[in-house]
Amino acid sequence: MGQSLSQILTKLADGNPKALSALMAILNKPVFAIDIISTLDEYLIKGEDIYVLYCDLCNTNIKTIYHLCITVPPHILKDACSKRDYSNKKLIHPFMPKYHEKEKQD
Repeated sequence: MGQSLSQILTKLADGNPKALSALMAILNKPVFAIDIISTLDEYLIKGEDIYVLYCDLCNTNIKTIYHLCITVPPHILKDACSKRDYSNKKLIHPFMPKYHEKEKQD
């Protein structure tokens, strides 16, 4: 039998309140939410790594998270999310959408 949404979110947040906040923000964009949550679960990206993806790598832009989830190879995305020294941005830079750079400049 499948898990409920709250069970999946609890598992992914891994006790990290910032990760849970990021997941709740993702759920507020239903057009992207299922694909993002599924990818995080499939790639075993959990806890603080979710917050790094949400905040550090994507500047809280859900559309950018979605884009990275569908374009970045799993091993690169997981590695980038696990780094805390900002070298993670170099790993995903080739995959960042053009609009993301433009939004940062505005």
